Amino acid sequence: MWPFAKRGARASTPSPVVAPTLDYTAFARNDACIKIWLPEILDQALNQLSVAHDGSKPDVLRELLFEHVYGRQALAGLIAWKRLQDAKASLGMVRQPEAPYGERPLSHLQSPRSAEIDLFGKATIAIKLWLPQRLKDDLDTLARHEQLDRSHYIRKTLVRQLLGELRHQQWRAAIGDLPADIRQVEADDTI
Repeated sequence: MWPFAKRGARASTPSPVVAPTLDYTAFARNDACIKIWLPEILDQALNQLSVAHDGSKPDVLRELLFEHVYGRQALAGLIAWKRLQDAKASLGMVRQPEAPYGERPLSHLQSPRSAEIDLFGKATIAIKLWLPQRLKDDLDTLARHEQLDRSHYIRKTLVRQLLGELRHQQWRAAIGDLPADIRQVEADDTI
């Protein structure tokens, strides 16, 4: 919430969540893996959020990507659904899904794009992220609509969400299109 707020909520009861109808069970397992190349400034921003919210970096990334793809209300719905599932599980009514996969340190890559490097630094940090297959598929669809590979699309999204729209516009004006050799390296999901 806004840190300089002078008053609380005016409504006494929350309105029902108006969000896309999602089958939240599709997000209960992190059964797909992607590789994302990030510059250090984005990795540091993710680390700061991780500490501030007492969550792992992969959890922060999954939450940011989920909110980007489906919206803040859908994220609130997912959180409420998960709390309900946890409550049912504590009463022995529901079986919990398997624990998500972790993260491990990866190799580095240097980007030749000097404009992007000047703004954000080299995309040298490779993150292996386990996420729900549905979220991966929808990210791929959005990336294709913008004619970007997945890693570049996610990097663009994170610049917008973590550094703001003004920085994103500077980046967009500076970098232009990615060269084919960088697209090929980023499209390679092997780690």
